[in-house]
Amino acid sequence: MIQNNTITIFFYIIIIALILLIFYFNIIAGIRYSQGMIVDVKSNTQCKYPSLPQLNEHNKCSDGNYYYQSPSELYYTLGKNPVLYLNVCKSLCGGSTDINGQCGEKNPEHFAQCLADLQPQTGCKNSAVPLVEDNNKNYYYAQKVSTNKCN
Repeated sequence: MIQNNTITIFFYIIIIALILLIFYFNIIAGIRYSQGMIVDVKSNTQCKYPSLPQLNEHNKCSDGNYYYQSPSELYYTLGKNPVLYLNVCKSLCGGSTDINGQCGEKNPEHFAQCLADLQPQTGCKNSAVPLVEDNNKNYYYAQKVSTNKCN
């Protein structure tokens, strides 16, 4: 009889230990899940560009848009809305880029210069670098690029 009670007590101890382990691991899993749901935003600020050239109001295309001539002899049609730099520069590749954002095996010289002009610095949240600013400190971004001056 003593042996029968010992086995029963041992069985109950194992059952209680298993129940406690289930509760423990469920609590740990819940804590880790809730910690995984926390989004830590390190920086949501965009880079500032304090030394941009002034908008030349005489540089206007026939359609009324302003343009900017870069030192590398590229002509950018300007607008106030930022456009992703790759979307602007890909027209120099014939309209499309590969999955790595390159023209292909050999990038045209103008494509590399366009990227250098418009690509934001590492760590910036901007989609493109503004090229000029007006008297009211409004940024103007490249909308299109060409190797020829607009009419």
